[in-house]
Amino acid sequence: MIYRFYAINIKEVEDKTAKMLFTPESGLAHHCLLISRCLLYPSYVSFNCLLSLYITTFQEEKTPNYVLLKKIFLTPVYAAFFVLFLPIMLVFLPIRCALLYVRRPFMCSQHHTPYTDWQTQVLKNAIDKGFHKFGVATANLCLMPELASKMNHLTNVSYRARKIGEKIITSQFFDREWEKEELEMKMYSSNIEAKSCRENGLIGCAGDNTENQQKPVDQCLEGDVSTDFPVVDVFAIQEAWSSYQNKLLIQQLQKIFPYIVHDAGVHAFRNNAFFLNSGLLIASKHPISAVDFKAYTCFVKHGKLLSNGLLMTQLLLGSSKANNRNRYIGYVFNTHLQSYQGKDQIIPKQLDEMLDWIKQFKAENTKFGDIELFCLVCGDFNFDNFSPADRESSQHPLFTEFSDFCRVQANLDKSWTGQN
Repeated sequence: MIYRFYAINIKEVEDKTAKMLFTPESGLAHHCLLISRCLLYPSYVSFNCLLSLYITTFQEEKTPNYVLLKKIFLTPVYAAFFVLFLPIMLVFLPIRCALLYVRRPFMCSQHHTPYTDWQTQVLKNAIDKGFHKFGVATANLCLMPELASKMNHLTNVSYRARKIGEKIITSQFFDREWEKEELEMKMYSSNIEAKSCRENGLIGCAGDNTENQQKPVDQCLEGDVSTDFPVVDVFAIQEAWSSYQNKLLIQQLQKIFPYIVHDAGVHAFRNNAFFLNSGLLIASKHPISAVDFKAYTCFVKHGKLLSNGLLMTQLLLGSSKANNRNRYIGYVFNTHLQSYQGKDQIIPKQLDEMLDWIKQFKAENTKFGDIELFCLVCGDFNFDNFSPADRESSQHPLFTEFSDFCRVQANLDKSWTGQN
């Protein structure tokens, strides 16, 4: 899903909180965690590769002889490597669990290149003149350990992680949106009425005027289905579970998105049994001034092995021309709800927690004079707007606080979605 918003008269500002958030991770615990992950990597790979030999994908079913040969020749190899590194795993696995338990529930990385510095200047000029269109994309990438990946009929996680990152970056490099924005800046005056999305589903002025007539968001935003991937300011990703393969993805994303929040999750026996994190990642072109993550307390089945929750970020977009103390901010929330909940109504309970955490996060991080340009909740919700089993979820109060651009009301989507 791609969401686009318009803003005007914004000037980029520095924020000490953002600088502190995105300093390189330091401390003995962090370095010990990196060392333990490096030492556990051989046993992790050999274990995953060994068991994945006995899980056949749709593609592999077409070549049964090749699959059989792989089992015969590679089983003893992977088994030998796993046994060889088993003592190291037995020593460092408890250390890893202890370090994950005490660390903060997310990691932040910041990486600037000559291109991102140039990009920042282009964004600043476009935003100052009021022609920048804020874009947010969300995608479920299914980057998980090889064993779980093959259960979803996907193979070669490292290759996929690298290629997905390359595809995203290529779309950003070669999209002609920059040229369009520069052309618009030359053709039009900067005294155009600004538009911004608000959390209550209304759209109004994003300038210094606080008293502006507002229109329902449905009347101002139109949706469509497109094969073109536009330039976006923020990329929200779900199911990026594998910390090893995530590094390959992040290395690509950092060429365009200097600020990345990743490895989000609360690790504990009662939460995810120290297995997988939330798989949530947010990459941004704008400074992130506040971050938090909370794990859902209600889950069933395989949800007991995941740290599904809500990744919350506040973006620093600029400051008012009239008063530099008035910050322009935006909120992006990324989530992944329970899948295959069955008869247990877990998703509505998670939506309750989500709504409470959003209000709490905004109350804690919104300063006096802040001007909110947009507030977005995106992710993998694992329910639709039509199924009788999802009726309670589709009628949740979340949809009165926020506007779903794809739907008209419960049990009725907009015509362009093709779901009616």
